[in-house]
Amino acid sequence: MSGTGIRELPSSIGMLEGLTLLNLRDCKELLSIPTSLSGVKSLKVLNLSGCSKLEKLPEELGHAESLERLDMSGTAIREPPSFQPFSFEKS
Repeated sequence: MSGTGIRELPSSIGMLEGLTLLNLRDCKELLSIPTSLSGVKSLKVLNLSGCSKLEKLPEELGHAESLERLDMSGTAIREPPSFQPFSFEKS
């Protein structure tokens, strides 16, 4: 979905049990991430780089079981979710 004009993800994304990578790079209109994303048990990589309008992530995302990498570079996010069990990038 990278580079698309999507503004928000549907909450039903939390039902994609086999999703391991979500690449939203350069989705410059993306405003929010649903809390249901934290329910995707197999999600390992979340790329939000270049989502310049994205200011906040749901706190629940910090408790995602499998998340290993979160790229927030080029976003308006000032703080990642707390208690994250993964590495993150922010420049």
